[in-house]
Formats: sequence, structure tokens, C-alpha cells
Amino acid sequence: MDVEHKWLPNEGVDWKNGNIDPNERAITSHCSGFVAAVCYKFNVYILEPPDHPQEYLANAQFVWLRDHGARSGWIAVNSPKEGQELANQGLLVVVTYDNPMSHKPGHIAVIRPCEKNDELLSMEGPQIIQSGLHNYSSVSLKVGFKYHYDAWVNDTNYQVRFYAHKLDN
Repeated sequence: MDVEHKWLPNEGVDWKNGNIDPNERAITSHCSGFVAAVCYKFNVYILEPPDHPQEYLANAQFVWLRDHGARSGWIAVNSPKEGQELANQGLLVVVTYDNPMSHKPGHIAVIRPCEKNDELLSMEGPQIIQSGLHNYSSVSLKVGFKYHYDAWVNDTNYQVRFYAHKLDN
């Protein structure tokens, strides 16, 4: 997906490919557009433009996954450990945060396969790929969601939610 060079913050981008698009409104982070692009690539529906504008899309995706995701094949995941295990098994797994201040953006990322021991998983969460204020092809949930102070403290104190979707081979 070349996330470290596309879906750049503070640029207008085409959500499907992450390329700069001067016809799109520049926003701080394209996390939700990036996740929508990953899902689109795997033929998995998640709330996406134009069904919702890119601004505040992460908050809307959180609500959509909670309220409507099951109709599109998404299943709620019970724990960060289970989310990492499902990603390691080849399922598409997202981690999402709804900002309690509706005028502030939430965040969303894809959990990527990674072998972590239980202690490291408890401290820093699953390994993710994300677009955001900083784009990473591989980073811990704790680092990736650090601008949302209550999103992740540890595996018993977090406000993020996890959802998984099976992929067609």
C-alpha cells in the first residue's frame, strides 16, 4: 500500500490510492481513507467515501462497525490479543477509536501480522499499519494511537474496539 508515501497528512488525497488530489479537501489525517482503501482492495465493505465525507470518517466508521458491520461480515473481537491472533491467521482486522468529542477526529488502523509475546502485547498492543499524523507500515497500537490519550493504556485499559473480517482466497 506504500502508506509511508501516500495518504499524507494535511493534503487532499484520493482515498482509494492515497495519491495527492488537489480536488479533495486537505485534512489532518487520512487514517479512515487508508483503512477504506485496504478494505476496498480486499473487496470488504467498510463505511467509505462518498457514503461519508473523509473528515470525521473514523468516528463514523467506529459507529458503523458497531451498529451495522455484522451485516457486512464484520465480527466484534473480544480482546487485543485475539485481534493480533486473528490478523496472524490472515483475517482483516481493524482497530478503531471514536473520539468522545464529536468535533474532533477519531482514529482507525489495520492490525498487521506480527509475533509478540504476551507481555509486549499487553504493554503496547497489537502491531498496526496506519495513516495518521505519522504514517507507519509497522508500529505498535500504543504509538500509533498516542494522540488519543485514552485510546490505549494497556490491555486492560483502552477505549479502542476491534473488528475482524474473513478474506476470500
